[in-house]
This record gives sequence, structure tokens and C-alpha cells, in this order.
Amino acid sequence: MCISLVCAILIWAMLLTDYNYPIRGLMMFIMDFPVNLIVAFIFMLFGSLIIGPKIHIYIYERNWNSKISGILGLYVISIFGIIGGFVVAYFDYPNNSNESLIEYFSLPLLLFLILNLFPSIIFGVVLGKLIAK
Repeated sequence: MCISLVCAILIWAMLLTDYNYPIRGLMMFIMDFPVNLIVAFIFMLFGSLIIGPKIHIYIYERNWNSKISGILGLYVISIFGIIGGFVVAYFDYPNNSNESLIEYFSLPLLLFLILNLFPSIIFGVVLGKLIAK
């Protein structure tokens, strides 16, 4: 889960910063949003405590495919982190209207789900195989 998060953050850093200095851009990104990242990480841990045993049940008791279960579980855990991080941004906005909901939740959710697709597939397969062993 943490490796997938690091890959997604590095993809964001490459997109948001100059290609010559991606690490500097990543550090500036982390310094700009420390509360959002901490709350998102806490929500991801909470989500993994809920989703992890469910993946185990689906693989062992219901005999689902372990790779698909790992991918779906990792994607749902990422959605927990997205919700946690963007709730903080939404309440920081002075005028909580529909426009701020679209600006701070819907568009970043769409972008993150698209950019997190490949890391979730790669590390979800690894997660499913580890649970199946």
C-alpha cells in the first residue's frame, strides 16, 4: 500500500513540477499540504484495517481471484485516502458551496483515480499474491 502511494505521489510530482527538479517539487508539495497528507494517511490506515480482512475473506472463503481482489482492495483503500485528504481542503475553503465541492473533491478525485490506476494494478496483484500465500 505504501509503495503504491509513493508511486502515485511521484507521478503527481512529475506532472506538477519542472522535469529537471522533481524531488524539490515533491518536497514543496509535501510542505504545502501537511495536514491534508496526514489526514489522508490516517484515513488510508483506517481503510486498510477495514478492507484488509475483507480481501482475506474473499480470497480464502469465497475463492475469488486473488489478483483481482488485491487490485480492488487497494483501489478502495486509495479512495479512503482521497476522501480524507480532500475533506480537509473542503473545510479550509471559506465558502462551502457546490463550486468548492467540485473544485476540491470531484476534479481531484477523478485525476487521482486515473493516475492511480497503474500503481494500483501493479501493487494490487502483488498484494493479492501475498494474501493468497
